[in-house]
Amino acid sequence: MKNRQAFVLIELMMVTMIISALAVYVIPKYGIQIDKAKYNQCLFSRKSAERAQQVYMFEHENSVAPLSQLYSAGYLNKIPKCLSGGEIILVSTSPLKYACSVHDAALPPAPAGPSVFFLSDFNNMDGMKIIQGKWYVKDGFLYNKDRYAGQIFVSTSPLSDYSVKVNANLFSGNGYGIYYRASLDSSNRISGYCFQYDPGLGNKLVVRKVMNGAESAPIASYNMPKDFPVYNAQHQIEIKTYGKITEAYLDGKKIFEFQDSS
Repeated sequence: MKNRQAFVLIELMMVTMIISALAVYVIPKYGIQIDKAKYNQCLFSRKSAERAQQVYMFEHENSVAPLSQLYSAGYLNKIPKCLSGGEIILVSTSPLKYACSVHDAALPPAPAGPSVFFLSDFNNMDGMKIIQGKWYVKDGFLYNKDRYAGQIFVSTSPLSDYSVKVNANLFSGNGYGIYYRASLDSSNRISGYCFQYDPGLGNKLVVRKVMNGAESAPIASYNMPKDFPVYNAQHQIEIKTYGKITEAYLDGKKIFEFQDSS
């Protein structure tokens, strides 16, 4: 009887060891399959968003809408979401691409490309520091209620070579600008470069150096066409800066390039 009990105990130990070995092998595999399923679901959601945005842009003269608006207008049957908790954000209109804050930086690896350091669909003001003006977000757009001036600053990590892309619509006022390679001092004075639309110079797009809030004369400029729609028209502006070079693009077209060693 004692031998039988010992044999049963050995059998139980062996079964436990086998189950443990299977668990060590199966559970990680199961976890990988779940991760792959979540990735595929997120990819499907992003592709759905891209298709809906493409239709919307075709029907609205290349205007871009936030996902919430695409859903409310019937272009999407639900707002795309990532089951891993990632945020799905529009990162490019040419080519049209939505990215996920989780799956574009995790396995399976995303296609090679630049990292996104800051991006917003303007449903909130996270990551934005108001320097001057009365800024607010509404329906996927960022507005400034101050009729005279406004400055808003986005802090990332120390960068030297990168690009900044925005969609801008000027409803009224004396122009707008995009700071780049810029920093703030303790008094919130900006030093760096500023790409601007400056109607006071005769409908020109210019770049100025900024030192402690004071702007220099233009160091680069572009004369807009005579009938170019400035007000109440959305335009895509992109600034690329690398090494000593700055490139400026308007609606996908390069308008100037210059070098500055400082």
